[in-house]
Amino acid sequence: MVYDESPIRYLFCSADLSPRQGGHGSHGPFSHSARRTLEDARPGSQTLRLATPPFTEVLGDPTAAQVVDLAQALEALCIEQGIDYISIGPLLADRPDTLLAPIYRLPDVFAATEHIFATVSVTAAAAALNLAAIRASAEIVPRIAQATPDGFGTLRFAALANCPPGSPFFPVAYHAGGPPSFAFATEAADLPVTAFGQAASLEKRAAA
Repeated sequence: MVYDESPIRYLFCSADLSPRQGGHGSHGPFSHSARRTLEDARPGSQTLRLATPPFTEVLGDPTAAQVVDLAQALEALCIEQGIDYISIGPLLADRPDTLLAPIYRLPDVFAATEHIFATVSVTAAAAALNLAAIRASAEIVPRIAQATPDGFGTLRFAALANCPPGSPFFPVAYHAGGPPSFAFATEAADLPVTAFGQAASLEKRAAA
């Protein structure tokens, strides 16, 4: 099996959609500069992905139409900027009193977009599991499947636990605020496969 070792680029910044000099939104100039830098490197890169703060921090308690409007506007902007996929962040349900209604808006978002990811974070470090958030997440999975072609919208949703901001992985990636940041992930699964395959014992595999 051959694996592509090209990095996947992640940009973490705000969901500001206002026009600015040099590009639309605060991430325009930054994303272009990062893209040029990595394209000059080897072995190149696969995709550029944008992660914003959690959508509820941007919109509060939104209606379905408000979340869809944000997602569609952000998707159109990112396509224009050459950004391939976008995460609008998790609903952070790490408190028992977290408002869970926005979770039920997400099937409409996936039905109306093709490049948008979103998640529900059902706990954080030193916090208890939010069982109500887990149930709500499970309830919307069949709705997402029914609302998207061949059910593939479910690939853009996940319920996750104890995932910090800035992680270069979709769909978990999100931004915690502050200045833009950047990360990249490599798809280099062949490296550990090779290392483990050449080890003569479990002890040597552990050391590898």
